Amino acid sequence: MFDSHCHLDFAEFDAARDEHLAAARRAGVTDWFVPGCAPEQWPSVSALAAVPGVHCGYGIHPWWAEGVSDLDETLVALRRQLLESRAVALGECGLDGLRAAEVPMARQIEVFEAQLQLGRELGLPLVLHQVRAREDFLRALDRVGLSSPGAVVHGFAGDATWARALIGRGLFFGVGPALLRRGRERLRQAVTQIPLERLLVETDAPDQGLGGQRGVPLDLVAVVDALARLRGQDAAVVGSTTAENARGFLRVRPVAGA
Repeated sequence: MFDSHCHLDFAEFDAARDEHLAAARRAGVTDWFVPGCAPEQWPSVSALAAVPGVHCGYGIHPWWAEGVSDLDETLVALRRQLLESRAVALGECGLDGLRAAEVPMARQIEVFEAQLQLGRELGLPLVLHQVRAREDFLRALDRVGLSSPGAVVHGFAGDATWARALIGRGLFFGVGPALLRRGRERLRQAVTQIPLERLLVETDAPDQGLGGQRGVPLDLVAVVDALARLRGQDAAVVGSTTAENARGFLRVRPVAGA
């Protein structure tokens, strides 16, 4: 299994990061994608690149977009980070309507579109964040376009109509613990209609979790099981197929011995 979105660099894991990874490995998780969210966080992400199975990316998350005082200078630094670290993706970047009061949407769009353009220039896949900003999100994608490897909308939590709009643009879908929450019937219905070859699985740990708890890497097993039940497919098939989808999207090789 491949966790396509896990914030292993966050301080919540500092006391027991190795133990969490070991527990997930014993359950069959072999790979993790760790997204960088802001320049001050990129070094902690980069430090994890030596861990077997960990693949890193770097970007400017919309929550941190207002802190970018000089966008041109920050984009130069981002380009350097992506190239020198041999990043597998650009991200996490995108739009968040829930934070529009703290980070004006116009600023979020400016920073997002600049990263879309950089992804096109570097030919990197993109890891996208979208919360309550659907129209602005689609307009940005349509104005700038995507890099040839495409993009994944991580933490997908929409309905079938939203899924079709994204499928039409060739996007991948990262699905996670939201599948197991109450009141998410439209999401559960949507994931049965998305082609399996377009699905990735994720924990988004520690931000998301199961049963109101802080998320951990081992949660991926429950996500895969839930997705398999909803689709009426074998969990082993769903786990292996979504892992291959992630490897193909991020262009990484299987971990030796996995």
